[in-house]
Amino acid sequence: MGYATNEPSPPGRPSTAQSAATGGRGTLVHAHPESFLGYVGQQDLQDLLALGTERRFTPGAFLLLEGDPSNHVLLLIEGQVKVYRVAPDGSRLLVAIRGPGDVLGELAALGGEDAARGATVEALEPTRARVLSAATFLTFLGQRPQACLALARNVRARLADADRIRVETVVYDATTRVARCLVDLALRHGVRSEPDGPLTLRISQEELAGWVGASRESVARAMRSLRNRKFILTRYRQIQIIDLDGLNAAFPSL
Repeated sequence: MGYATNEPSPPGRPSTAQSAATGGRGTLVHAHPESFLGYVGQQDLQDLLALGTERRFTPGAFLLLEGDPSNHVLLLIEGQVKVYRVAPDGSRLLVAIRGPGDVLGELAALGGEDAARGATVEALEPTRARVLSAATFLTFLGQRPQACLALARNVRARLADADRIRVETVVYDATTRVARCLVDLALRHGVRSEPDGPLTLRISQEELAGWVGASRESVARAMRSLRNRKFILTRYRQIQIIDLDGLNAAFPSL
């Protein structure tokens, strides 16, 4: 998914390239370089984070709900969230995991007052976000061409991820798709409880199945194979990557 390098990261995270910048009111953001705030210039970042209000969310709290009106945008400052849609059978289809620097609700805001949220966003851990009205966010973009370009670059990065996933769905079997997805998610969003511990992803196998476009049965078989090969461990609604290098080498990307 395009973020991993060998630069140092904040404690508890795998090694990822991140830009640390101080925005309005002293807000420190460790933003992924391909996130919206990672693309925004320093002055625009300071001015943008001075807008709106800060909100905190506990794990399990909903930041956005699918189908709700699109009257505000959130800028993630700290924490992780999962983005998912609910299928007709009630299952959750994981769309993305987002972290510091990412923007939420921007596409619905661009759609105007009649647009509705396309997905639900739920906090995976204690999360802080800057909340701006849709009108304030759009006015800022209209006045700051470089910030508008930053949003376009962020959307381009997401579309590139989506294109790659579509190709992998055709080319790879279910086990390889699951393995590649776990590598990508671990590099970008994995959390360590101790320096040399496993990388933990707070997602369920059901959500993983929706992400890779495979049945729950296929994903269960893939996870069993990866466990037997000592690449991962599984807990309730958690997946732990215990051999990231081995998993990456065994299932190389395109």
